[in-house]
This record gives sequence, C-alpha cells and structure tokens, in this order.
Amino acid sequence: MKKCPQCGSEYPMSNPSCPKCGYNETSYAKVPDSTKQNKTFIIFAVVVGCIMLSGIIGFGVFAYSIKSKADNIIDSAFDQMDNMQNGAFDQMDNMQNDVLDNMNNMQNDILNNMPTLSDDFDDKAQDIKDQYNQNVEDMQDQYNQMVDDLLNGN
Repeated sequence: MKKCPQCGSEYPMSNPSCPKCGYNETSYAKVPDSTKQNKTFIIFAVVVGCIMLSGIIGFGVFAYSIKSKADNIIDSAFDQMDNMQNGAFDQMDNMQNDVLDNMNNMQNDILNNMPTLSDDFDDKAQDIKDQYNQNVEDMQDQYNQMVDDLLNGN
C-alpha cells in the first residue's frame, strides 16, 4: 500500500493514481473525476433549462399582452362603427321627417293658395302642381344624396 501525498488516503501499489482524489505520481496531474464532470454538466443543464423556460414564459406573456392590445383596438373600432351607424340612421330619420314636413307644408301652401273660381284657375293650379312636383323631386334628390353621402362615409 502507498499513501497519497495529496489527500493522505492509502491505496494499492498497483493503482497508478489515488482512487479518492485522482492524484497520479508519474505525471503529478489529477485524473479528471467523472462524477464532478457529471455534476457540472447537470448544473449547466439546469441553468440553461431555467433560462429557456424563462424565455418561453416571457414570450407567452408578451404574446398575450399583444393579443390583449389587438382585442382592445378591434373592440374600439367596432364601437366606433356602431356609433357612426347609429348616428347615420338618426340623421336619415331626421332628413326623412324634414322631407315629409316640407311636403306637407307645400301641400298646405298649395291648398291655401289655390284661387277660387277664377278665370285662370286651371293655369294657376297647374303651375302650383308643377312647382309642387318639382319641389318634391328636388327634395327627394337631396334626401337620396344625403343618404348616399352617409353610407359612403362623406
């Protein structure tokens, strides 16, 4: 048996190096310890795994926040579209009511302005009817134009 000069343990003479610390008399170099290398590899693998897991979790959180922002933008756009549509329908209703009111006013004007039993009754009645029809057409054209403008976003 020989005694290791480095760690003091005894080992057989047939061994070229100390089985406990790996000291080698001939080269004075320590033989690498495979369990120490395994521990180092395991620690390295755990650290790399933790870093990768952190990256995956971080990317997941980032992707979720992007999706949440996109959902908020889409919801906001739909709300704006609903508000615009409701406003357009309200405007169309108001325009339709204005047209009907104007038509009723014109009809009342015609009825109130019709001459009674005069020589030119037929001519004046025809003029009033023509003016009424022209006004109705003009108002209908204006109404249609406003509806087209609203639907086209102008």
